[in-house]
Amino acid sequence: MSTRSAAELGFGAVPCPADQLQPRNPSSPPAVSLSELPLPDTKLVAASKAHLESILPLPVYNHSHRAYLFAAAMAKAQFPDWTYDPEGLYLACLWHDFGCVPENIRATRMSFELYGAIRSREFLNEQLAPRDLADGVAETINRHTDFVAGEATTHVQLIQLGTLFDNHGLHTEWLAKSTIDEIIEAYPRLGWNEGFAAAMEDEVAQKPWSHTTCLKPGIWDDSRGNKFMAQYE
Repeated sequence: MSTRSAAELGFGAVPCPADQLQPRNPSSPPAVSLSELPLPDTKLVAASKAHLESILPLPVYNHSHRAYLFAAAMAKAQFPDWTYDPEGLYLACLWHDFGCVPENIRATRMSFELYGAIRSREFLNEQLAPRDLADGVAETINRHTDFVAGEATTHVQLIQLGTLFDNHGLHTEWLAKSTIDEIIEAYPRLGWNEGFAAAMEDEVAQKPWSHTTCLKPGIWDDSRGNKFMAQYE
């Protein structure tokens, strides 16, 4: 077990429903520059990138980075009292859509979130990652579409905020426009509104029992209709 506290590892408990959060600057967010959001650079990150770059199409790879950067920027701008582990959150973001690329959707009957959680944990264990870090990455991935009442880890809430921001344009008022512009310029969307929607439709078509079917009906239509992000497509 790690000598760091649960909170330092991203296991702090926060409300899962985003409407129960209390952002510090909900209508006048401070600008956060990309230089304030350095990407973690560790052996586990390097190994994961080397493995994933040949698996994740560039639109997915870019989305994974935007999800992390939006989440990290939101933590800085709106939830500065939250404690989280940048390496663990970044690894979770890198791996979170591993299960929804076409070949991996067809590689298993498991929902894409669960498959990605398991495969990421297996990989990190092979890399001799600390158990708490590997567990945290898997927990975050498995629950990143778990929009339920109750509590979640800080990392789960941050990845939900980052992905919902990118996929559906939710809570865009919580980040300064200059922050959003800079992140998307660094990691272009490349038609992500359509790309995400198509991936979710494929998941449901292949697995009519999957967790995606538990989400709001037609949630992928919300992605196609993401008017805020359409300006960047």
